[in-house]
Amino acid sequence: MQLTRQFWGMAATCLLLAGCGAEVITSDATTDPTLSTPETDGTGTGWHLLAPKGSGPLEINASAHAPGLQAIFAARMWDYQAGTLWRFDLRTNSWRQLTATNWPLGKYRNLVYDATNRRLLTYWDGLGQVYSIPDTGGAWSPEGSAGNLDQYYEAYAFFNPASRRLAVFAGYGFGAWQDLLWEWDGAGSQWVNTPQSSPRPAPRFGHGPSTVAVDEGGKRAFLGQRSLGAASGGYDDLWSLDLRTNTWRNLIAPDSGANARLGSALAFASRTRLLYRFGGCSPIGGAGVCSTMTNELRSTRPGSASPSWARIRNAGALPSPRSQAGLYYDAPRHRLILISGLDGQSWQDDAWSYKLP
Repeated sequence: MQLTRQFWGMAATCLLLAGCGAEVITSDATTDPTLSTPETDGTGTGWHLLAPKGSGPLEINASAHAPGLQAIFAARMWDYQAGTLWRFDLRTNSWRQLTATNWPLGKYRNLVYDATNRRLLTYWDGLGQVYSIPDTGGAWSPEGSAGNLDQYYEAYAFFNPASRRLAVFAGYGFGAWQDLLWEWDGAGSQWVNTPQSSPRPAPRFGHGPSTVAVDEGGKRAFLGQRSLGAASGGYDDLWSLDLRTNTWRNLIAPDSGANARLGSALAFASRTRLLYRFGGCSPIGGAGVCSTMTNELRSTRPGSASPSWARIRNAGALPSPRSQAGLYYDAPRHRLILISGLDGQSWQDDAWSYKLP
């Protein structure tokens, strides 16, 4: 069984929709009053449309945040097709297309920003050849030479600020679900299997550009939402990974009830030490499928003794329900940025901000 990102882009509902990590998730009731401020027109807390549909790139399914540049990079990345690369300026809330020649053809579906070298990285999804391009645009260049594998399709990808390497966790291939942690050794031009603690998250694969949120200052990564496609065993959990010791901690236990989500986007707000999630698909059925996209925004405090998700109730204009979106924390303006996402039929091309309290 070989799945592709294009498959998810055009037929995700066949797996996610019916028809084709140590605390329990609580109810929707919000107990922290700072998490329930009503939405406004964008001048205060709440959602605000930054760029309407059609004003920027179309069918973007990959993105990455460059905090130092105050920018988000986004790309249209379909299998075996040349894509397009864009930059969203967080100071002006505007899109600009970048030159991107020598586009790597194959199963290149992810963007990861390497702040150390000011470049964007992509890799053969499943572990394989890595390419880079300057964050100003130009030509994609191969980083050394590596063979392409398909055993780790749709692994959770992120840039590790502790090791300063591209990292991936878990994935799927050839009938086996994975729970290994790999990092790309740029000097040696090879993928290195990195030792990690046990217990660790159960095998799974992840979907979307924000399935991992990184706390750069605290050297932590957050991920969860176990998906096994249309196989049984999908559920919602939350884990943190200490990037200095590769030690896992289960923050929220597995759940497949009414509040569980798959395909939510995660972002960590360093100022308030809160973790946010947007959207996803729910509820999760017994065979790992779900029926409805959501546009809920939730938050948890991962450093608390007993983290749990609290729903942030909103009124007024909202982003459309979607999964696999890009969600990022814009620290200078203390807001979340939402781009892209799959509504069950197509990829969205609008951009939203959520002003945080």
